[in-house]
Amino acid sequence: MPLWLVATIVVGITGVGTTTTFVSCLIGLGVGLFGTSIFLVQRRASRRGDRSAQQGLG
Repeated sequence: MPLWLVATIVVGITGVGTTTTFVSCLIGLGVGLFGTSIFLVQRRASRRGDRSAQQGLG
């Protein structure tokens, strides 16, 4: 995810690539943030001992 952030900033500032390149960077950043947030919520639930949490997240 940090690489998507760097790529988005570089493409946004320098204008390298096309509009599609910038949109792809934004989508990659969004998917990374979404996935990370789901992982963190599940890990917190697992540590609390919730029965609905996924196992093995630490």
